[in-house]
Amino acid sequence: MNKKTKLIVGALVLLLAVVGGIYGYRELNKDDSKKTVQVVIVADDKEVFNEQVKTNASSLADLLKELKDEKTIKLDYTNSDYGMYITGMGGSKMYKEDKTANTFWTYTSDTNEQCTKADFCPSAEDLNIVDNDSFTFTLMAFE
Repeated sequence: MNKKTKLIVGALVLLLAVVGGIYGYRELNKDDSKKTVQVVIVADDKEVFNEQVKTNASSLADLLKELKDEKTIKLDYTNSDYGMYITGMGGSKMYKEDKTANTFWTYTSDTNEQCTKADFCPSAEDLNIVDNDSFTFTLMAFE
């Protein structure tokens, strides 16, 4: 083999290793158990979304991204030092935070053990979901 052919073969082997690694990582972090999770979104003091969804996502962040990708909910977020920071949510209509009016998105759960033990929910990436969990996302005004 000449030098050019060796480089091409080496690059292909490296590409296959990277793709295989990404696939393996996703498979390791996938939860194969189907769960039913209640998702409630409250904005402008009214319930704008309330559905039970089926998922095999392991974290709340993964569930929200899945629902967004499936177009079940509207979702805008940024990644902060503390994890997923929700800036907008909704069912058929998007409701955005308004920093000038001091309205921001929060979420709570009366069923998730991590939330109930700590009296608050951890970041969405760190929050493990289980079957029959329920989460309420609320656009709240703070003074």
